[in-house]
Amino acid sequence: MGTLLTKKDIVGSSGYREITAGSGITITEDDGTITITATGGGGYTEGARAYHDANQSIANGVDTVVAFNSERYDTDAIHDTATNNSRLTCKTAGKYIIAASIAFAANTTSVRIVGIKLNGATLLANFVVNAVAAGGTYCNVATIYDLAVNDYVQTMAYQLSGGALNVTSNPNYSPEFMMQRVG
Repeated sequence: MGTLLTKKDIVGSSGYREITAGSGITITEDDGTITITATGGGGYTEGARAYHDANQSIANGVDTVVAFNSERYDTDAIHDTATNNSRLTCKTAGKYIIAASIAFAANTTSVRIVGIKLNGATLLANFVVNAVAAGGTYCNVATIYDLAVNDYVQTMAYQLSGGALNVTSNPNYSPEFMMQRVG
């Protein structure tokens, strides 16, 4: 939405004031009326938050891609609940904050690891924690990264409990995977 100003409004009583178009500003003139429109300002809307509504078994000692079959929101066709539902795929190039939250079922043996991978190969962020004695082990990982169109990110889970262990489905915090454009 633009603000309509006349030449008189811009010049004012104190003399000429120069207004120039540039990053985030457009200026148009029609029959003596100048329209200045703010087009930027960092109001990025591209983002998605996905979750899984059931437990997922993670094999012992195997780096496992976490599935996400549901969405809290998706403003840019970043996530698909049916095809490659483990992926958040960049549709608008830019700088994104990417985060995941995972709860592993209770088990006191060894470590739990949650990571974020780019295009199935490059590890962008990793969180490692020793298992806790009661209530499960909670892992959060986040990074900020420049993504190109069609780059995708995935959440990886790893554990060394000695047997299969669930990533537990808990409303609003596990498993959750999100990315939001910030620049």
